[in-house]
Amino acid sequence: MKYSSLLFITILSFGMICTPHFTFAETIKAAAYLSPVDKDGSKRRAYGYVIFEQESMANTNNKNTNRVKVDVSGLMGFPKGYYGFHIHQYGDMIQPGTHFIPICTEPDPTVTPATKSSCEDDVTHGFPLTDVNNKYQAGDLGNIRCDANGGCQICICTANPQDSEGVDGAPSKKYNPPTCVNCEKSYHFKGEKFTLQPPPPSVTDDIDRSVVGRALVVHAKVDNGGPPFGDAGPAMSRGVIGPVALDTGNTLSAEAPRNPPISSLICAFDEYLNTEYTDQKVKGEALIMISNVNNINGDCEMHAEITGLKVGEHSFHFHAYSTNLSDPNSQVLGPIYNGPDPDKNQLEVKTLNVKSATGKAIFEAKCSLSELYFYAGRSLTIHKGPSINDPTIAVAVCGMANPDTCFEESTGPVGCLKGMNVADSTDTSANTGSLMQSSMVTLSLSILIFSQLLLA
Repeated sequence: MKYSSLLFITILSFGMICTPHFTFAETIKAAAYLSPVDKDGSKRRAYGYVIFEQESMANTNNKNTNRVKVDVSGLMGFPKGYYGFHIHQYGDMIQPGTHFIPICTEPDPTVTPATKSSCEDDVTHGFPLTDVNNKYQAGDLGNIRCDANGGCQICICTANPQDSEGVDGAPSKKYNPPTCVNCEKSYHFKGEKFTLQPPPPSVTDDIDRSVVGRALVVHAKVDNGGPPFGDAGPAMSRGVIGPVALDTGNTLSAEAPRNPPISSLICAFDEYLNTEYTDQKVKGEALIMISNVNNINGDCEMHAEITGLKVGEHSFHFHAYSTNLSDPNSQVLGPIYNGPDPDKNQLEVKTLNVKSATGKAIFEAKCSLSELYFYAGRSLTIHKGPSINDPTIAVAVCGMANPDTCFEESTGPVGCLKGMNVADSTDTSANTGSLMQSSMVTLSLSILIFSQLLLA
């Protein structure tokens, strides 16, 4: 009996080392609340929310390649027509950049055979949702079709290129309007293109494809599928993708990318969201910046410049979620978010004090955050009075800032990011030490149990 027990415990102990950690799959959710760019024109009511869902991997140590469901049934007020639908590189409402393409490893011609780019299929614009085509940018979601009632659907589209002659007489391609069919309220997009969480630390050879903290844009024209970006025109409506409340029983939240580290976030207040209090048209931006991403002390700073506020104190703080899916028109955005370690006050944001009748408030604070991904996709709110229970009058969802962003109307501390000593996010190293350390602890325990049983 003693040797049977010994064999069982030894097999069990070594199984703890060799067997990956498995858990039940959960649904990871994120959402973007889109507001119109043309506030005073005919497209003012083009708004609503888009929901993203992705099943987690049962093995939490593996990268997630499960498809991402994108649901546009929450969009409303859009003019009738077809419109380009894309995820952009930055969650920056001033300059969202081009379509999302992950940070890739470059080809290495010095080895034989020469290596390819780690995301060679992600750099050319095209249409998704066809199994035969994998060569399209990770942020390409194709087109949506909106009906006369303002509701929208995602369509499967194919490009219609036509041979033509370029300016210099060289052969060229002209892209006619695409053929779009099978329009539905939701579709599942390839998880190999984009995800709702970064890969786990144990996966060191995978690209971070999380879109949390990036902008979702509906354009003013149809995407024709041609290079470089489908000629879909300017943004008609846009918002930042962020986490939402967890479903009952779930523990995994949508998370922003970690690799390379996010060095700056921008939270842009949009007066369109002030639906209840039209007498206070709040506008402005808040910036959170890390001056050195390799600084383990996490020296950072926050600057905000807000206009349209009334004299007095206004409660000012972060919330856990980007939007409220149970009531998208609600300003209740989950509990107050005090950072990854609330006891340390790593980024203390409490009140805005407006002393001038001009309604302008300037906020500056030092903070201690070594990483900003914790705040990406979360909301920053301003309240009518000094209490957190006072009505919310302005909401901004914080997204990844474009390094080229400038604030031309600023009269305070906010200027151009390039001139504000923002860190360069180029460190792509991954930490794999914790997994190895855990395995060594388990091995040591197994040896100790084995020795004790032999001496018994």
